[in-house]
Amino acid sequence: MQYSRRHGSTLVGLLGCGLLLLLAACGPNTNPGGGDTSDPPATAKSRTLLTLEFRCNDSPAGGFFVDRIGTHARVCVQTAPGAALTITVKFCNGAPDPSRELKGTVHANSKGYHEWNWKPQPDCKGQLIWRGEAIVKAQLDGQSKSFSTSFFAD
Repeated sequence: MQYSRRHGSTLVGLLGCGLLLLLAACGPNTNPGGGDTSDPPATAKSRTLLTLEFRCNDSPAGGFFVDRIGTHARVCVQTAPGAALTITVKFCNGAPDPSRELKGTVHANSKGYHEWNWKPQPDCKGQLIWRGEAIVKAQLDGQSKSFSTSFFAD
């Protein structure tokens, strides 16, 4: 059987294209940058899960302490590193403590810890501090958490 040159070059071209397709389909799964394309793409910034709990580094008992005579108050939180934090503290009759240490936004340190220390300005009308509530709000990467803790004196 005789093939013309025209059919012969077409056959060689088809075989060449078929071989290239076969190599492309069966070859290693790599991209031009050298990485395996089966790996998930790297993200520019991993999203940290936002958590929030009342806890002081030096006391496993909790994170809200007030002496009843009102000379010192302390709130400690553990959250995600860099989280933006705001706090509201209320005593006795429920009015927010106006202390400057509780104003504005602060950020948790690189270990996710922050604590507020201040001399409370309670609305207890001259009585000892008999009730207190701390409300902390944390925000990070579009996530938000808010928790509160309270106490009642005996």
